[in-house]
Formats: sequence, C-alpha cells, structure tokens
Amino acid sequence: MQQLRVAEGELAASLTQLQSWQRARLAQTYADQLADPATEPAGRFFLEQLYCPADQAAQRDADVQRIVPTLAKLLPEVALQAIGDAVSLDLLSAELDVEMVRTLVRLRLPLTEANYGTAYAALGRAADRQRQIDLTRRCGELLAQAIKLPLIMPTVKMMELPAKAAGLQRLHTFLVQGLVAFKKLPSPKAFLDVIEGRETALMQGWFASQRVA
Repeated sequence: MQQLRVAEGELAASLTQLQSWQRARLAQTYADQLADPATEPAGRFFLEQLYCPADQAAQRDADVQRIVPTLAKLLPEVALQAIGDAVSLDLLSAELDVEMVRTLVRLRLPLTEANYGTAYAALGRAADRQRQIDLTRRCGELLAQAIKLPLIMPTVKMMELPAKAAGLQRLHTFLVQGLVAFKKLPSPKAFLDVIEGRETALMQGWFASQRVA
C-alpha cells in the first residue's frame, strides 16, 4: 500500500507516485496488446508517449510552442493535428492528475486500486474524462492517416539532426515512434477500439461504483 504524502509542498512527489501507479495500471490493462508483436509498438507508444511522465510531457509541450512555425512548413496538417491533440491531452491529463492527488489527500486515502476509484468518482469531471478518451483516440486516428501520406517518414526522419541540434529530440521521438507504431498495426481501428472500449468501461465503472455506494 502506498501512502500519498499530504503536505502541499510535496505535491510533486505525490504526483509522481500517482502517475507511476497509473502507468502500471495501463501496462496491466493492455498487457495483451503489449505481448502481441503486431500491437506492441502501438501499445508502447500509448504508454510511453501519450501517457508519459509529467516532466517529459511538459518538455514536449514547450518544444511544440517553440517550433510551431517551422513544423507548419515541414509537416502535413494531419501530423500537426496529431501533435496538437497530444499537447491538449498532456495538459488535460496533468490537470486531472493534480486534482486526483488533492482529492486523495482531502479524503485521507492511501493510493490503492479501490481508493483510486473512490477519488476518481469524488473528483467527477466526467466530461473531461470523456475528452481524455476522445483525444487519445483522435490522436491515434490522425497518426494512422499521416502514415499513409507519401514521403511522411522520410520527411520526419530528415528532421532528426535539426531537431537534435535545437533540443527537440522528445518531440521528434514522439513523431517517429507514433508513425512507426501505426505503420506496423494490422488494423488501427481495431486497436483504437480496444483502447476506447476498455477506458470507457473503466470510467463508467468508477463513476457507477460511487453511485451505488
């Protein structure tokens, strides 16, 4: 059992605990996708890039703001939209994670599976939880569209050295890993259906358990 620290000054440490727990939950929820060679790259992308540690997400989001004019000249619109959705997802997830930590502290609950569900329901914000799922799916759909475009991979790979020189390696890694993952998927729709279906079922279950209680 992990006891979340309660001091406001230790919010960052508690947030790290929560996000580590959530990444472990995602790895367990999608263990079958990670174990299948056909879907493992996409599963790894979602785990490492779409739900990444807060510092990594913050760096990527700052990179995007700094490089948007250049990206607009080099990348097709669909790839830019995928990056935009990833940034929106980062910001929303970070906000909800902070509120989850504060809710657990307010309820004086240690971080366990049952208590996570209790805090999730107590926090509410059902529309934002649904938006998390929608953004995740849409980002995947956009990457699946982008990989079909001619010259998209050579264009992105051509950006590697300039990205490295400009300190934009995390953003470049996001693009490359996402495009490669969706190129290898036999059926992007089937994979995204799994993600959306499981996350929706979990969301509904957590909210329903509070109503029953």
